[in-house]
Formats: sequence, C-alpha cells, structure tokens
Amino acid sequence: MEHAQVAFEELPTRDVVLWNAMVNGYAQIGQFEMVLKSFRRMKNEGIVLNRFTITGVLSVFAVTGELDNGRIIHGFAMKMGLFDRMLGAGIQPDLVTVTIVLPACSHLAALMHGREIHGYMIVRELAKDGGNCRLIKMEKGNGCCFLTTTLNATILLLVLITTFVLIHALYVMYQSGKPLRKTALQSVSTLIVLGSGGHTAEMLNLLSMLQKDKFTPRVYIAAATDNMSLQKAHLMEKSLVDTTGGNVLESVQFMQIYRSREVGQSYITSVGTTLIAIAHALWIMIKIRPQVILCNGPGTCLPLCVIAFLFKVVGIRWSSTFYVESIARVRRLSLSGLLLYKLRMADQFFVQWPQLQKKYPRAHYVGCLM
Repeated sequence: MEHAQVAFEELPTRDVVLWNAMVNGYAQIGQFEMVLKSFRRMKNEGIVLNRFTITGVLSVFAVTGELDNGRIIHGFAMKMGLFDRMLGAGIQPDLVTVTIVLPACSHLAALMHGREIHGYMIVRELAKDGGNCRLIKMEKGNGCCFLTTTLNATILLLVLITTFVLIHALYVMYQSGKPLRKTALQSVSTLIVLGSGGHTAEMLNLLSMLQKDKFTPRVYIAAATDNMSLQKAHLMEKSLVDTTGGNVLESVQFMQIYRSREVGQSYITSVGTTLIAIAHALWIMIKIRPQVILCNGPGTCLPLCVIAFLFKVVGIRWSSTFYVESIARVRRLSLSGLLLYKLRMADQFFVQWPQLQKKYPRAHYVGCLM
C-alpha cells in the first residue's frame, strides 16, 4: 500500500474510482486510520461519494464499534439511493423528500450532493420553502464555518484585550501611593489645575515653594467661568519674570475647560454638560500629555485625572498625579479627593491634618501649607 499511496499522490487527477481503490485497500489490510483519512480527503476535495466508498468506510466502523458514525453513513447511503432511484424512475421528489435527504448530506458533509439537490430545488421552485436555510446549515456542517470561526476569534481577541486592560489597571492602581522612581534631574511638563476661591490661593502658595525650573513647561487650567484664577496665575508668573529677569512666560500656557456642572444646575441638564466637559478634557490631555498633574480639590480636576489614569492603563502616557487636599478639609476628604483616593488614581496623596492621615492611611501628612 505504501507504493500504491506514492503512485496515487503523483497522479495529476484522481476520480472517485481511484479514491475507492485506496479506501477499500486500506480497509482490507486493517489500516482504519488511513481509511478515515482518505475519506475525509475525499470530502474536502469535493469527490462525489458512491456505494463503494460507503462500503469501505462502513467496514471500519463495524470493526471499531463506532455505531453512531456507521448509522449516519448508512442512513446517507439509503437516502441518497432513494433520491437517485426516484429521479431514474421519472418520479419528481417533493419538498418532503428533499427535506429528508438534505440533513443526511449535512451529517456526512457531502457538499457536492447537497448542492446538486439544492440546484434541483431551485429548478423545481422548492427553495422558496426554506431549502436555502438547510443548505446553509449543511455547508456549516461541512466545515465552511468561516463566520463561526471569525466570531470565535473576535471573542477571544476581546477577552485577551479586556484581560490585559484589567491586569494593567490593577498594576497602575498597585503602583499608586508607592514612592516614585528617582529620575535624572530634568524638567517635567506640568499641568496645574486651579479652582475658584481658596483652591487657587492654596495652589499658588504651593507653587511658590517649588523649584520652577524643574516643573516646566507649565500649563495652568481653570473652569471656563473662572477668570480670576488664571489672572492670579498670570500675575504670579509675571512676578517670576521680574525676579529672575528671564522670559519665563514663553514656557507657560493658560487654558480653560468646560465645567461638568455649575452651582445650582439641575442634574438632568448636567448630563449633557458633563459629556461635553469630558470630551474637552480628553482633547486637552491629548494635546498637553503632561508628565505631572498638580491638583488640590476643585471638581475641574476630576475628568482630567480620570483621563490621565486611563492613559496610563492603555499605555498612552504615564502622568504622575499629585493631589493635595485643601486645608479646609479637617475631618473628611472632599468629593474629588475621596474619589481619587478610593479609586487609587492619584500617585501621591497629601493631607494637611494628622487626623485625616489616620483616617486615610495611604495619604501623606505634610502639615499646613498655608
């Protein structure tokens, strides 16, 4: 059989007679695996099966005891024989007959037979009663499940992406609160979030203690309705120019951002303004992509910090967020601070009262900065 197999493979064309010779030859010498392998190749190459093919394959299932597969092939042979004899005798099979035969082709994956029967259905106008659906099922059973395979691959890809994002999000949250790695002494681009009233005063006081040359370029951002905060920041930067004599303002920007919700605004209308604010914050973060974010409690900082966190999760940019809770918060955190603390979105979290540090142990007590 080895020499016969070699000669068989070298033939340019192989019809059903040659295939049957190989199937039955392997069956006679007990090489059942080769019988089934040849049978599968016949199906894959679209060879129309006949009774001699069925005989060789049935003998394998009879010996191995695979009765279920044997019954399927036997049923196919009986039904196809009935269909062929009906056509030979001039009897036109109706929809009931075709309905019986098509599932047999589906189980055996006899696609050529199925297509022939489907063509007969079209000519006899039987396909309008659902024959097309049966042919589609049959072709899926034949292994033509491209859609199924694509769907499974898509689901697997989504699962892998989701798993990666979740693992990376946990890693980012785990890293928050840990001491930052020491880097070379170089300047870092800094986003400074200002808030109306006391928030801006505290932030500017904090900035006065920092080495300005290490936090440059600087971008000040405040709510669109808050003009006073940016004016104060501009005055502070201008005073630095007068002190140092350099043109510091070249590396400083002043920007405004839409507020998610104004004081007294209804919650229903705030849905739209919140979406607009998030979109605007996303545009700003993509444009600036700061290395450091400084904030101290205004609601304006929340969408910016959330987007910065998401950027870290997906690997776009690692922005270190430093949050300093307002000195007015003695016993409880502000809503912005509480969210950033609980969700671990701030890399370093500072409080100005010791009782707050005891209540929120991951926070760092730095004393009163005002």
